[in-house]
Amino acid sequence: MIKYNPTRLQHLRRVHDMTQDELSVKIGITKRSLSNYELGREGSAPNGIMLEKICNLFGVTPNYFFDGIEKTDQKELPSKLK
Repeated sequence: MIKYNPTRLQHLRRVHDMTQDELSVKIGITKRSLSNYELGREGSAPNGIMLEKICNLFGVTPNYFFDGIEKTDQKELPSKLK
């Protein structure tokens, strides 16, 4: 089963030395929404447009944020994210 993995967003944000405030401003959402995405609160996952913004910012594909997708389906990740 394919499932959104909220810990990956938090990991990316921290690897890029960004606060929740900084990231939420860059992608145009509230800090509370970002926190809900990172905590995986029920019903809280980025929609397609938001996921695209996040992927473009961090240079990953949407597959990076989902469990149940083969690693071969993912774009090569930058070395600091592995």
